[in-house]
Formats: sequence, structure tokens, C-alpha cells
Amino acid sequence: MTEYHQVQRELKELQEHKKRLKAKIDLNLSAIGESKYEDHQYSAVMSEHQRVSYDEEGLREYLLNMGFNEADICSQGIDLKKVEKLVSSGQLDALHVAKYAKISKIKTLTVKENK
Repeated sequence: MTEYHQVQRELKELQEHKKRLKAKIDLNLSAIGESKYEDHQYSAVMSEHQRVSYDEEGLREYLLNMGFNEADICSQGIDLKKVEKLVSSGQLDALHVAKYAKISKIKTLTVKENK
């Protein structure tokens, strides 16, 4: 059991170290205005994308007030696929749904060993 916990602690420390290295690589790439790096041994690409999350309770309340019933928008919680279908069919304005969306940027570092 002790060995297991020691390995868990070491893994956590390595993950933290990896985060610091990723941040350092990101800063270095940003400083030179590039998103890619390549040398004879490694190549790295820093990519950025967006992730959307919703205030589901606020969106649910809004949709119910708009006259949609639970079956139109919910399975267990709010069913975002159903809401997307309502938007794509024109029954619901995407701008109103966007009020409940939170968009966050995610950076991904991909490092490969060149062969």
C-alpha cells in the first residue's frame, strides 16, 4: 500500500512538472511568434481550441419560460443535443442560448520524437 501511494505522489509531481514545462514551451513559442517547433530530434505543435459549457439550470429555466416543455429539452438534465436541434430547426434563437454558454480556450501541446 505504501508503494502505491508513493507512486501516486510521484505521478502527481511529474504531472505538475509537465504542466510547468508546457507553460514554458508555450511562452517560448509565443515569444518567437510560432506555434510549431522542430529540430533533428523532436517536433512540437501548440494548438488552441475553444470549449463551451453552459449554465444548464439558467438555460433550462429560460427555455421553460419560452414555452418549451421538459420533453423538448431534457432527458435527465437538460439535453443539449435536443436544444441544438431546436436551434437548427429555427424554433429557438441561438443568440438566446449563447447567453448561457461559457467559452474557454484550451491549449494542447503535442510533442513527437522525430525518426
